[in-house]
Amino acid sequence: TINPGKSFLTATVVLVSFSWRDFYGRTLCQEMERQTAILSRQFGSLMLSDDKPAIQRLAQSRGSLIGIRLTVISSEGEVLGESERSPEELENHLLRPEIQRARRKGTGYARRYSASVRQNMLYSARLIEDGGKELGYIRLARPLTGIQTALNRVYREIAGIGMGALVLAAVASLWLSRRLTEPLEYIRRRTASIAAGSLDTRLYLNSSREIDEVAEAVNSLTDRLQALLRGEQREKAEAMAIAASMSEGIIAIDREERILNINAAALRMLNLSVEHPRGAVFRALVRVPKLQLMAQRVIAGETVREEDEATLTGKTEPRYLQVHSSVLRTAKEKPFGALLVLHDITRMRNLEIGRRQFVANVSHELRTPITAIRGSLETVLDSGLENKQAAERFLNVALRHTLRFEQLIRDLLMLSRIEQKDKDALELRQSDIGQILYSAAAACREQRADEAAGIEIDCPDGLTAKVNPGIFEQAVVNLLTNALNYSPPDTPVRLRAYQDERENIIVQVADHGQGIPAEHIPRIFERFYRVNQDRGRDTGGTGLGLAIVKHVMQLHGGTVEVQSAPGQGSVFTLIIPKPAF
Repeated sequence: TINPGKSFLTATVVLVSFSWRDFYGRTLCQEMERQTAILSRQFGSLMLSDDKPAIQRLAQSRGSLIGIRLTVISSEGEVLGESERSPEELENHLLRPEIQRARRKGTGYARRYSASVRQNMLYSARLIEDGGKELGYIRLARPLTGIQTALNRVYREIAGIGMGALVLAAVASLWLSRRLTEPLEYIRRRTASIAAGSLDTRLYLNSSREIDEVAEAVNSLTDRLQALLRGEQREKAEAMAIAASMSEGIIAIDREERILNINAAALRMLNLSVEHPRGAVFRALVRVPKLQLMAQRVIAGETVREEDEATLTGKTEPRYLQVHSSVLRTAKEKPFGALLVLHDITRMRNLEIGRRQFVANVSHELRTPITAIRGSLETVLDSGLENKQAAERFLNVALRHTLRFEQLIRDLLMLSRIEQKDKDALELRQSDIGQILYSAAAACREQRADEAAGIEIDCPDGLTAKVNPGIFEQAVVNLLTNALNYSPPDTPVRLRAYQDERENIIVQVADHGQGIPAEHIPRIFERFYRVNQDRGRDTGGTGLGLAIVKHVMQLHGGTVEVQSAPGQGSVFTLIIPKPAF
């Protein structure tokens, strides 16, 4: 006869065993599925580039990291990477059950005996695709010995209870089932959270050794993934910080001419104010034909490296850019775009233009007196000295141009000395402004005794400022000389000094001359620039006086301003700022 109690106990043992084993297997399958989902993103780019050595290295690294056998299989079934064996030693895996299921459904599982490792294994495979194209499969394999060990322990515990404790056995079976399923359900929920991207999740259990090992493995895997992500984010942040701090402009473009990256320097050079330029079409964003052509040539493979210049014109002054273009390549030296590096050489070009203009102006200014001197002397030599009156007239012409030549050389030397002085090294001392103004007026009185009486000085007693008396007096003399030269006879020139509400020292030279048209005012401080070329030479000016005034004020940390209108005279204002200390 069959003992009902025994039969019930046996059925209970078998039912609980199969139930626990199935649940444990499903949980392991779900865990392995989430792991393959994470790993598929890491291997996708390598499989797309068909980098087999890199795939093998990454397979060994990740397999050792998570403690599970990992296999990477191509879409044709070739083993590309294996964590425990060499890929060359393994046969084609395309017909493996788990691979066939993954090929049809995207994921697949199988429990079977592995001839390569000689034990029963649980397999989980996932299909890897890119834009609908099948790239291959990721497969994880875990031994089933852990499940069997746990089941054997359950069998021994139930057998020890005895035939006479059927109710107690049922209660114990229920308690044991809950003891096993709750931690596994806890692991399932937590791993689902991890798979969703919450890498800060940790598993805290005090259950069976196997479940605790699973929890520890998941925690270890999460720590490693988090460390890898932090490292990638740190490297990306460092690269972006370096690009943002560079003075050179950098533009990276893909093969579809879309902007991959552009730093702040490039946006500034190109006068762009786009908040999110990444992904924008390069031709639509940067409307500079030379840059567009260079990018197209590099992308088309016409050139590997090219250097050229581009000029940007617009509402502001022209900007000159030196552009280096080169090919962007992957780790396998495969081209995938173009890189443009921009250097702003506007200042260098302006200096070069200024140098050429300066040389041309100096040559022109020197040629005029030299030509006059030579012509006068040749005339005297040709006509002889019998005609004393004519000879004296031509010699006076030569003398006048010699003095003009001397004044031009003196102004050039003065300007050169001022430019060579260092603002920080300039000797400044507290000086009486009134004394400097009277000294400047006296210097003009010596040169132009007929008009010196027309200088009116208005300066309060005790007005002082921290200046270099010598070169500051020269600036005042230059302004007074210009005012006297361009003022009608018998009209006064007013020289005034005072302290404004901000404690700045103000020196003004006002005349009643012909005035300056508005279009000439921005350029009157340039070297050799004259509003009226003929009148400038008639009055004996060299064209350097106002340039000297500008540089003198720059050395003092101040500025020079002008207010003028045709027929209303001019007012030149020197502003000496209040000392910072």
